Amino acid sequence: MDRTWKLGVDLAGYDNLLDGFTFGTVITALHCGEKVIDEKAVRKVVKEILDSQLQDLDFLIENNMDKIIAQAKKGRD
Repeated sequence: MDRTWKLGVDLAGYDNLLDGFTFGTVITALHCGEKVIDEKAVRKVVKEILDSQLQDLDFLIENNMDKIIAQAKKGRD
């Protein structure tokens, strides 16, 4: 079954919108993907990881906007 990435279907309120990444994630990305490993490469890799995660975040928010709003409004009437 393909994921729908929808709240209440295959996502729950406790699921992360942004996945954490560790020093190990950065180190592995540098080790495997950068010819020259220096401060510039570290900053580049961290930015690339964050940019990718922000794209995923934007997708999840847009894909669930109606559910997010509806759930946030519950009990306010």
